[in-house]
Amino acid sequence: MPFDPVTALRQIQKRIDVLRMKPAWIAGAGEFSRSILSEAASGQSPLTYPISRKIETTLDACEVLQQRAGEIPIDWSNSTAVRKLIKEYEEESRTPPGDLTKDDWTLLSLTLTSTDPSLLLANLGLTQEELMKRLQETNRRFESAIERIRRSSEEKDALTQIQNDQVAANQVNRNRSF
Repeated sequence: MPFDPVTALRQIQKRIDVLRMKPAWIAGAGEFSRSILSEAASGQSPLTYPISRKIETTLDACEVLQQRAGEIPIDWSNSTAVRKLIKEYEEESRTPPGDLTKDDWTLLSLTLTSTDPSLLLANLGLTQEELMKRLQETNRRFESAIERIRRSSEEKDALTQIQNDQVAANQVNRNRSF
């Protein structure tokens, strides 16, 4: 499906609303012009695909930050702090915690099937603190694997879109030449 700036703007606005952000705050977090979203909303200047992707990438990071914070509100207006958190998240993403192991899958299976936490601890021979640490490490590896799959899918979708746009443009040019 070709890039539609109006649809992209709607989707971005929905995500901003869910995060309870103002457009200026997302601009500050992503270090792009604060006027981009207001000009797009007013119809003065439509979003381009590269700008839309930059905003979506910033929103992706903000959503992860909010998910990690849980119920604790994030002060999105503090763009310096938010940019620092995004930078840390991006660095963490560039240096993933490693590939999933058989132990990760075993831990996941035991955790999901256990109805008694004390029995789980006894079976694994771990203290509660050790189990929590292992679960956090395992969770990071699962999140990293899922993120790699998501990015790969997005890249393939973007490449397909570019190829489809080129085919359509070539077809239009051929029709004009007849």
